[in-house]
Amino acid sequence: DDNSIRIINSNLDLLKSIQDFTLVSPFELGLNEPFPVGIRVNPKNKHLVLNGKIGHLQFFSTKSMRLLFNVDITARNAMPRQEKCNNFSTEVTLVAFSSCGTWMATVEDWNNKIHSTESRLKFWKFTNEKQTYFLHTQIEQAHEKSISCLEFSYENDLPLCATVGSDRIIRIWSLEASEEIKNPKKIWMHIEQLSYKNLPVHSMSFSRDSSLLAAGFGNSLCVWDTVSFKLKCALSAP
Repeated sequence: DDNSIRIINSNLDLLKSIQDFTLVSPFELGLNEPFPVGIRVNPKNKHLVLNGKIGHLQFFSTKSMRLLFNVDITARNAMPRQEKCNNFSTEVTLVAFSSCGTWMATVEDWNNKIHSTESRLKFWKFTNEKQTYFLHTQIEQAHEKSISCLEFSYENDLPLCATVGSDRIIRIWSLEASEEIKNPKKIWMHIEQLSYKNLPVHSMSFSRDSSLLAAGFGNSLCVWDTVSFKLKCALSAP
């Protein structure tokens, strides 16, 4: 169903997967969207990035016109579909890349339209040895509600990441030293949150030099500097 041939040895180890562009069948998708992240471009190598199998992202080369690899984002089994039964699987809804492509951020959601939504924000780092992305930091429920927008600043060395939630808050994430004494490595941590008059956030963008962050709250455009995160101005339409 996912357009692949898999070669497996007697120990059930996957030896090789032969696969071009992945398209999941409508039956397996159920009520899930086929491509919720749309089409993104990895700035590191200009590969197209979009949803593949449920819970995965596929990386496709327009130069060779071949699928390069899949990354299992959710690390969860997709719920098997049954006739007259709507099963909801965790799906990848957002993806963003740092300007150099070293970092990838993803958002995954589980929502059966009845219970509370489960949401995870994950940060992935590209390794030259394996030529793929590996999970670096995972944050459960980064916002009280779902995340609607995800974007990195344009800095190459120490980028910031901003997330917009339906809780009407922008959260800023940065690579900071862990507080664990035995494991003092750097992890992605929440360092600031922004809001304006409890208005809903409709859009967000960093300036090209990463010195400013602009966001649309209701009919107001708010601009913060990215050093102190003080509000520089709020421009309102009549």
